[in-house]
Amino acid sequence: MSSGRHAGGLEGSAGFDPGYRSVVLSLAKLLFTAALLGGVSALPAQAQTAISVEPVPAKTLTSPPALIVTLVIDQFSANLFNQYRSRFSGGMRTLIDEGLVYANGYQAQGITKTCPGHSTVLSGAFPTHTGIPSNEWIDPVSGKEVYCLAAPQNTLADGGEGENGRVGPDNLRVTLLPDWLKAQSPTSRVYSVSGKDRGAINLAGHTPDGAFWIQEGFGLTTYVEPGQTAQERLAPVSEFNAAYRARYEAEPLPQWTYQHEECRALRGTLTVADALVRADLPPDHYNLE
Repeated sequence: MSSGRHAGGLEGSAGFDPGYRSVVLSLAKLLFTAALLGGVSALPAQAQTAISVEPVPAKTLTSPPALIVTLVIDQFSANLFNQYRSRFSGGMRTLIDEGLVYANGYQAQGITKTCPGHSTVLSGAFPTHTGIPSNEWIDPVSGKEVYCLAAPQNTLADGGEGENGRVGPDNLRVTLLPDWLKAQSPTSRVYSVSGKDRGAINLAGHTPDGAFWIQEGFGLTTYVEPGQTAQERLAPVSEFNAAYRARYEAEPLPQWTYQHEECRALRGTLTVADALVRADLPPDHYNLE
């Protein structure tokens, strides 16, 4: 997700931000990745068909790629991918048909939380080396809980303290692909956007042109290091933020609904970890008020 060479991923969120769905769609346009993003085609439920796992023959690149896009989808497990694989269209269909799918991936670390997971994606290092072993941990000296991306010397561009306090890439002990790009080609531009700070910062490296995440009611925010100003840090997304705030203030709270009537065919009772879960909208436990 980048207007230059690299992008971070949109991370899922347990909370619900009014207008969040439209924000994500706008972000896709803002970062010129709409052509790469596919959807789920509206088809009735159908039996799973056999899936070929034969790799597509590798293509020889005649020139280096001008754009690298990295998408990280939180909670998009292999079983969900396989369940809906035959329904994907657009960019997702292209990735399936022309890309490489690892059908039997393996997590070598025991804690599969978001912050350590994101730190491994573009570093190629295990969490024990990235410096991000969990979303938070207890400092052995102070005995206090530490957030994975805590950076108390920084401020936030929106002027608040944020859900996780002041943050930055300081705890990352390794370099990432964006850092290697900058070292090889200083004119490369690196941007990442996520629903949360840990999704954006862990994919952007140490010196990105922008690492943004959603702050409810404000738009895209970022960290501001000493010597920087919020205005300059937010310059790449100033127009988006203005449009976001106007929409946030004008539109009523969105309501849960089915995007396509055909999706009602997927309603039913599922068995998850020996428990019965009703697949329906809106979720009974979700209070929108």
